[in-house]
Amino acid sequence: MLRLEGLAGLGQRFERQINLWRTLNHPNILALYGWCYIDPDICLVTPWLENQDARNYLARGNVSDEHKLQITIEIAQGLKYLHGRRLLHADVQPSNILIDKDGHAKLGDFALAKALDSNERTSPTSQSSCDLASLRYQPPEVMQEEDVTPAADIYSWAMTFLEIASGAQPFPTHTNVPRLLNLIRKALVPILEDYPSTLFATYPQLWTLLSSCWNQEPTARLSAADLLQSLNQLKSQENQSDNV
Repeated sequence: MLRLEGLAGLGQRFERQINLWRTLNHPNILALYGWCYIDPDICLVTPWLENQDARNYLARGNVSDEHKLQITIEIAQGLKYLHGRRLLHADVQPSNILIDKDGHAKLGDFALAKALDSNERTSPTSQSSCDLASLRYQPPEVMQEEDVTPAADIYSWAMTFLEIASGAQPFPTHTNVPRLLNLIRKALVPILEDYPSTLFATYPQLWTLLSSCWNQEPTARLSAADLLQSLNQLKSQENQSDNV
């Protein structure tokens, strides 16, 4: 196991990521063992997860709707833990969700993560830190360079759910940054007909739940705790109907 020492010369952003990440301990957060320098790269040392990230895992095509729902629930559990520690992940998307050998989700990549102040707010992530892939999951307040809250992660969670359920990235026809930025700033949201999924057919209330999570007004979005409660209720109701 590699020890985390001598971080001073590695850059403030990397040091902040390491110091924040190594304090986390939760079943749905990817563990950080340490880091190493392999010229010219700095490498983080984490558990080996042979299933790779959620996008690659789901691309195999043999993942049931029930398992997809469980993955999204586990992501929400990880966010509840982070928000309870006054931390914002700030980059929730399928490529940052790793799947272990048993199919459980672990939230990783804390490069953009930030601590929240006593009012549970923090400065926005710089747009220059977000590539086209990340922008698809970012809420309007980030694009408008407003202070952000845990509600930003909830918005990103909902966009991630959308891709996990349907296999389509949010706003797939928008393939350049200026156009995508304009769309997000206008707070345009996905349309159900553009994302066909048997998961939405099985759980029709899910779309209403997702819509509340990408509400333009951050204070109108669910907290991670309320989100988990709603998801578990939906799952329980479906199980009860199956047993009737």
